[in-house]
Amino acid sequence: MSQSGAKTRHSDADEASNTIEERLRLIIDTIPTIVWRKLPDGSADFLNRNFREYTGLSLEDGMGWGWMNNAFHPDDRLMEEWREALAAGKPFEKEARLRRADGQYRWFLIRAVPLRDEQNSIVKWYGTTSDIEDLKRAEDRVLLIIDTLPTMVWTLQPDGACDFVNQTWMDYTGLSLGEEIENPTGPVHPEDLPRVLEKWFSDFAAGRPSEDELRMRRADGEYRWFLVRTVPLRDEQGNVVKWYGVSIDIDDRKQAESRSRTLLDAIPQQIWSGPPDGTLDYCNERWRSYMGLGLEELQGAGWQSILHPDDRERVLKAWQESVTNGRPTSKKNVTAEPTGRTGGFWHVACRCVMRKDASSDGTGRTPISKIESKPKGSYGAFQASSCVCRTRSDEELPGTCTTPPAKTSSLWQLP
Repeated sequence: MSQSGAKTRHSDADEASNTIEERLRLIIDTIPTIVWRKLPDGSADFLNRNFREYTGLSLEDGMGWGWMNNAFHPDDRLMEEWREALAAGKPFEKEARLRRADGQYRWFLIRAVPLRDEQNSIVKWYGTTSDIEDLKRAEDRVLLIIDTLPTMVWTLQPDGACDFVNQTWMDYTGLSLGEEIENPTGPVHPEDLPRVLEKWFSDFAAGRPSEDELRMRRADGEYRWFLVRTVPLRDEQGNVVKWYGVSIDIDDRKQAESRSRTLLDAIPQQIWSGPPDGTLDYCNERWRSYMGLGLEELQGAGWQSILHPDDRERVLKAWQESVTNGRPTSKKNVTAEPTGRTGGFWHVACRCVMRKDASSDGTGRTPISKIESKPKGSYGAFQASSCVCRTRSDEELPGTCTTPPAKTSSLWQLP
């Protein structure tokens, strides 16, 4: 009686197990993706119904290594890559094209994870094969747009290693994608590289956006100026997962700036400019040579050092009011000391105009200061001097900058 009862319970357990297995198989066959199971060596011993319906292969044709040899695109049958991934014993992902029953190939994402026994040995591999053809086509469209953009686009891995440059970059440099990835700084001008790398490493370490200007070698060997901007992409935890950058050709702008600066340096007036905060960021050669100071010494608030102590408070107060209100200003009897020349002070008439954009109170200034001919405390005269303007071909165009006689209050101007 007990033996009969045991057999009955065993039979009931087998029947329940078979029922569960059939239900599980039904679920696996109904899942809208390809599901498979493989032995430790990678040969298949189970393929769900979706594999058979998509490929049109019989179960026998897909078993063993038939899943690769009979369904994969010839270019994607990388047997050694698969064996290496399986031998590593870690979960992995791969992309491959699988032939549909009508002969068309579509892209699939293949994911695999190992099942281990108590001794940590792999006993099975379980995986899915999901259709990503629409995603690949969308990626191709985006890539086409990026390659068509009339500017250089590139990406970096979180560690700063280059992993992509667009077609515009390759067309400009004449280098292949592999060459660019191997040596991304190769096209950078040797004189700019140390400065550029120092700034980039600083911005990279801080995880902040970076911007710089540098020269890059074109395929024909010519160098052109570029504005390079890089920004990080972060995940929800704030970790950098990618760097994206663009390199914009600004060579025409740099040449125009150079011509403008040459002209400004040749003008027989002291010309300077500064940002909205009232500091100084540029002054022409005429001012620097007259004051005997370099641009670095005059930049920022350095220009204030040339003011006479008796005038300093009055001048700075008036200047700050002008900066705050954004109104043009014109000041005479400002006294400046041309360091390294006479050691004395000279009266200066200063006229400042504000350059505004369409949406703000002021984004920059283009002040002009004119030197009077009367030095403070005594009378004297400037000697007539000549100025030279140079064209792009370095042809000299002589002219004269005349000054009035002593004991007058006229300003030094072009004839």
